[in-house]
Amino acid sequence: TVVPVVGNEYKLVVKDDELGEASGETKIPEAPEVEFVSMIDANLEGSAWERMTFDITINDPEGLNYYYITFSVPVLQKNETTQEYDTIDFTYGEILTEALPNHQVYLRNGLLFSDIEFEGEVKQISGVVNFFGVFAIRPWYYTFDYESLMVDYSTVRLRVSALSEEAYNFHSSYSIQLHTLSNPYAEPNVIFTNVKNGTGIFAGENVVTKHITVQE
Repeated sequence: TVVPVVGNEYKLVVKDDELGEASGETKIPEAPEVEFVSMIDANLEGSAWERMTFDITINDPEGLNYYYITFSVPVLQKNETTQEYDTIDFTYGEILTEALPNHQVYLRNGLLFSDIEFEGEVKQISGVVNFFGVFAIRPWYYTFDYESLMVDYSTVRLRVSALSEEAYNFHSSYSIQLHTLSNPYAEPNVIFTNVKNGTGIFAGENVVTKHITVQE
């Protein structure tokens, strides 16, 4: 078993008697240093969804770095045996911010971006997160008793991922493809791969998770 070490470079080699050898290389990025986080309930009266404002402060290390951020809240289902609510999933919020002009909206409504505009600085990111309640729960959960589901907005899970360059290039190219799937006039987009003599991705990621109590 290999335990990856921050800052080290790694190479994965796969060999097959018929297909030959395929390999990929990557580096494990430093964990993001998240210094400050706050979430404030800013829900509009009568609104069908939950709105919150957020402030995040990231101490960005020297060099070019890449990030992926998501906000989520737990989806609960009532256990008929214990009559208590169990966490069965997380639903992800829509993030709106003007603090990151170069960001891409990615999977789980996350933000994908680089530090090219604030390299080596302390960066404050502020904005709004919209949660759409049980309407955003993955479809197969509707096979359960709909009335037994609820979303807990009292605590928000923030995940800040530091990505290797290979991970960022892969996710960025995939994001472009996702946003052009329904456009017949879009330019063809090639998904990034760093696998020699093959396709796929071998990349590094370092994740910091914080659970934030929402302020009224």
